[in-house]
Amino acid sequence: MKIYLIRHGETLENVDSRLMGRTHGVLSPLGEEQAKKTGDYLKGENIQMIYSSPLNRCLDTANYINQYLNLPLQAHDLLVERDFGAFTNAKPENVSFDMLDKDSEENRSAGVEALSSVQHRVRDFLTEIFQKHPHENLVVVTHNNPIRFFIGEFLDKTYEQVLKEYKVRNCSINVFETNDGKNYQQIMLDNTQHLG
Repeated sequence: MKIYLIRHGETLENVDSRLMGRTHGVLSPLGEEQAKKTGDYLKGENIQMIYSSPLNRCLDTANYINQYLNLPLQAHDLLVERDFGAFTNAKPENVSFDMLDKDSEENRSAGVEALSSVQHRVRDFLTEIFQKHPHENLVVVTHNNPIRFFIGEFLDKTYEQVLKEYKVRNCSINVFETNDGKNYQQIMLDNTQHLG
């Protein structure tokens, strides 16, 4: 099984530097173009299925990609972005990420999803799709935080290590392959060459 992990295209909220969390967001004109270029790039690949976060910024990206692939496309709740609770729509410069990333009573009261919850969702999704598609190749359109946890799972790194060492740019392509659903080989990481 080969997984093509793709972050959604640029949104108007990304341009405004907002923590989007579970808001749907709207693709910017550049984000729409990024998604189309990603679809054009992937059209020569042997892919059988597309999974997407149910949030509009991912579904819209997936639909633009699918104009070139014409594959079954399914929204999956486990792929949703981290819930930032009361910090949703905040500007990053107004948020202490050291505090936000702690699993504290204060954060739980503010509706902030714990990082461990995102990690469990990613692991559950990987288990599920390997059981359903052990010999198929899949596009997975999701968000910054889930992709960082996917990379951590695949490369056996902590979230903090991934945060420091890797970028997750809009419509970047990350490709990993597995034969057993446990050990993953990195094929491509944060590739944006197709975007021009």
